[in-house]
Amino acid sequence: MSTEHVIRETLENAYPEATFDLINESHMHSGNSTESHFKLIIVDDRFNELPLISRHKDIYKNLGEVIKTFHALAIHAYTKEEYSKIDHAPKSPNCSKK
Repeated sequence: MSTEHVIRETLENAYPEATFDLINESHMHSGNSTESHFKLIIVDDRFNELPLISRHKDIYKNLGEVIKTFHALAIHAYTKEEYSKIDHAPKSPNCSKK
């Protein structure tokens, strides 16, 4: 099972009401790994009243040991209201070593 699939399945179980997009951005980075860098855009009202750092901690906690299987995860966690006010999540920068 791919790392991306495991991350996706873990998030689906942890956040059943969420809408999310998991994007493999490994191609934007140096090295040979095809599953090292991911971007997560997640929208869930579970994040209401939670500051940004607490949202990230909650996601890391729910990923558990899975987090050790890849190098980086860019997290963009929104409530439904917050996400309705933006057009899209921020674009990811290119790797400085690429």
